[in-house]
Amino acid sequence: MTSALASRSALSRGAAVAASALLLLAGCHRRLPVGTLCSVHGGEGWREYRSAHFRLSTDFDRGWARAGLERLERIRALVVAAVPGGAREVPGYVRVVVPATDATYSALNERQVAGYFTMGVLGEPTIVLPAWTWKRDPEVIAHELAHQVMLRDYPRPPRWFSEGLAQFVETVARDGESPAAGRVPATRVADLPRARRVMPGDLPAWRERAPAKDEAVLELWSWILYGWLRSEREAQLLDYQRRLGRFEDPERAWTGAFPEFDPSDPEAMARLERRLDVYRRKGGFRAFPVSGGDADAGSTAVDPGDRVLSSADVHVLVLDVGRSLAGGAAHGAGRPAADAAANLAQALREDPLHPVALAMRAAEEKSSAVEAIRASTSERPGDWRGWLLLGMALPREDRDGRESAFRRAIDLEPESGLAHLGLATVLWTGQRWDDALPEASRAVALLPSNADAAALYALATARVGGCEEASLMEQLAERLRPAVEEDDEKRAAAIRDRCGPPRLR
Repeated sequence: MTSALASRSALSRGAAVAASALLLLAGCHRRLPVGTLCSVHGGEGWREYRSAHFRLSTDFDRGWARAGLERLERIRALVVAAVPGGAREVPGYVRVVVPATDATYSALNERQVAGYFTMGVLGEPTIVLPAWTWKRDPEVIAHELAHQVMLRDYPRPPRWFSEGLAQFVETVARDGESPAAGRVPATRVADLPRARRVMPGDLPAWRERAPAKDEAVLELWSWILYGWLRSEREAQLLDYQRRLGRFEDPERAWTGAFPEFDPSDPEAMARLERRLDVYRRKGGFRAFPVSGGDADAGSTAVDPGDRVLSSADVHVLVLDVGRSLAGGAAHGAGRPAADAAANLAQALREDPLHPVALAMRAAEEKSSAVEAIRASTSERPGDWRGWLLLGMALPREDRDGRESAFRRAIDLEPESGLAHLGLATVLWTGQRWDDALPEASRAVALLPSNADAAALYALATARVGGCEEASLMEQLAERLRPAVEEDDEKRAAAIRDRCGPPRLR
């Protein structure tokens, strides 16, 4: 789209990296471009607040945080109800990062990013929002939450489907109207009449690295395509979604559900393009009422033990989001590596025992972090991050040490998907099959787009005779990995030995 709020989670990954790296300044550097001071130099402090489904990191005051958590819970309840399969609960929590001032965020982000969703390096689903989005555009919040919710059933959805469905759902959060999906998103209203036409065949082929100038128009036509299918081809759309939910190849799923719109047939694509353009020009888009019920009032209570985030915490919080995105940067955008190294060094100067910063430094230096993180856990036994990272840093041969560390992490943060995955891996390699299965199951629930979790769960379910589920999860693991590795081939062979060849490929 061309409006000021053009870039939501469908921004190029490079822009999202830049946003996250630049946002680092908001909590941690001595002085911002607009003159705001870091907390260690007299600026506002950051805190973490908790509700049933959120960890809110912000420098807003406590009253705002309470209201913010209540709002997040209400929007989430509607989004869960609106996404296909919404009757089922979505496990885990989402970290939401919101700096208090619009000026700070805007000064640091020249593209006026309205918000984005990603996975942090500790396996936390994370949404970053500027205050101006929070105040004026609740649909963006719903959009980003939709990305997290849909991972439950679509761990690696096609880009057009992910963006089309998120935009279709986001209007449930519109202020002053009864909740409904399918309305024209607020930021699409101006673009709709003059939208440049896109061949529908371009949408299934849309990848992360599309040129930035094409992002807005591809987003818009993704919404048009999803809305038209929901209105005119609902049964076929449900079939397509079922196929995606069974991890079928996206192109095969499309042709299977919509044989009359085969992307390899130019006439079929031209016919679909004409129908979509008529749908766009006629307007009258169908709205689908959503009754998600009210969020549980108890779930929105702010934890009385809300945690102060040190200046080092804020460095690491946003730096880890930037690094989680870096591998998918569309054009290598983002702050230079030297700047990231300087920020990491600053975090360790402020807090030499910060477990995440220690692990990041070890990764940069390709050295062992065991002793440093062990010292951190000794000094801070209540920090789940230290125990998780200790379990990850210990050598594979130290099964007892790794098991103890992962169990401590789970005791302190039961919804850490990486801790459950680590424990499941230790139990599996120790041939404790029955103990490994429930941990692998929990890891998959909390990390639905993690290839290692899917792979381990496939092995564990195959061993107890759950061959159909094992076959599906093995296919998912294949789709989630960028390349096949030797261990993947061994795992697939082991599953075939027990279950035979998979039914779908």
